Amino acid sequence: MGLGFCVSVEHAIFMSDMFNEIGIPSGYLTGESDKKTRNSIQSQLLKGEIRFIFVVDLYNEGVDIPEVNTVLFLRPTESMTIFLQQLGRGLRISEGKECLTVLDFVGRQHSNYRFDTKFRTLTAEGTKSLSDQVKTGTYLLPRGCFITLEKVARETVLAHIERSLLRKNVLIEKLSRFEDDAGRELTLKAFLEYYQLDLTTLYSKSSFLGLCAEAGLCERVNQEDEKWMKKIVRKIGHINSISFIRFIREILQTRDIHSDNREKNMYLSNLNMLYYSIFSKPIQEMGYSSLFYGFQELFKREWMVSELLSILDYLEDTIQFIEKPLNIGFECGLSLHGYYSRDQVFAGLGHYTPVSWSSKGKMEGVVYFQDKKLDVFFITLNKSEKFFRASTMYHDYAINDTLFHWQSQSTTSESSPTGQRYIHHNEIGSTVLLFVREFNKIQNISQPFLCLGTARYERHSGSRPMSIVWRLDEPIPGGYMKKAKVV
Repeated sequence: MGLGFCVSVEHAIFMSDMFNEIGIPSGYLTGESDKKTRNSIQSQLLKGEIRFIFVVDLYNEGVDIPEVNTVLFLRPTESMTIFLQQLGRGLRISEGKECLTVLDFVGRQHSNYRFDTKFRTLTAEGTKSLSDQVKTGTYLLPRGCFITLEKVARETVLAHIERSLLRKNVLIEKLSRFEDDAGRELTLKAFLEYYQLDLTTLYSKSSFLGLCAEAGLCERVNQEDEKWMKKIVRKIGHINSISFIRFIREILQTRDIHSDNREKNMYLSNLNMLYYSIFSKPIQEMGYSSLFYGFQELFKREWMVSELLSILDYLEDTIQFIEKPLNIGFECGLSLHGYYSRDQVFAGLGHYTPVSWSSKGKMEGVVYFQDKKLDVFFITLNKSEKFFRASTMYHDYAINDTLFHWQSQSTTSESSPTGQRYIHHNEIGSTVLLFVREFNKIQNISQPFLCLGTARYERHSGSRPMSIVWRLDEPIPGGYMKKAKVV
């Protein structure tokens, strides 16, 4: 039995009539169908009196027919929410139901159909690009789920992805006719929303102004400045802290570093985090005498300041995150459950210098700030031999939303000073702070860390390495649990 999602009332009636003509008993429902009619048609489906219901403006959500094992997509939709809701009508588990068959009759008919967004909605981010996943048939899916494409279907999907907005020339074309297509003024936020793009996708090709220039909408920008802009966006595109976003906006709008705030810890912490979001090296190595002169290099580039302000507006509007302060015994610009690069973390803690940490510590992700009695763990959940040595392929995962299993460095024993510090950190007044990320890199772009916050020693086993269970002071966000847990 199945559901077919149609584009109009006339379409639903037509599909029902055609199926009945060829011997497949069917009915139809619309948003105007009364409750009695809906219950009657649904009852006929469950009894096997009809095999299909064709619907329009119905059954996206709020209905549960677990027995449905076939879904027909007969209408285009740009909304990934509606797409998942309609797909979900067939994903309910039912006795005797072996699989769900999904037939999409829209993709081949529309050259602008977005296979890339559909597949990204279904699959997880990982070290493989979407094209590689389709080519090899190895998709990053939840346990027990599979996607199988026949050869022709695979070639069709790949061809559509190649023609999708991921190509620079297509982005330029879309920009040139955006206002005609969308009926809206062209802005960064409007463009990203209309074509369901993210900052990473856009800035992997160029800056927004650079693309607009190639579309003939404005004057060209300096190529070196454009490269710099792309690097900055890689560092700020993940920010989900409203307080940090607003701090950056104030600095860019006033183009001033307030002298009366220079001695305040929170201000300096945020300012250092911003500096290392713009530059990759300390001010001395960059040749600046102070942070002020470093920022002047950015301030005098009007187009970059303007574009960064647009990016901040977009980031703030898309945040789905309730910010909480991070209590680590001193003021810093970091927030609980915020996303940060490693440089931003160090800058926020006030400890970024060229010799802040050894190369060994950097690789293994364990740093102890003795002056603050603070242990900071940088944890990558899915490790690759490309980025980690065999001795650093630690077994780290969430047991539940408050317990986290972590393995120490391979040389750490329970009797060593480091091991004892971990075990007795509470008694000696030392703090443990955890940062996690799912992958080291995705498509060769370093990924940010999620701040899980402070944790307390619960128990341990083994030695060299020690396997320690930490109890988090705040639960892991629900949306991140599926990434942090080990199946």
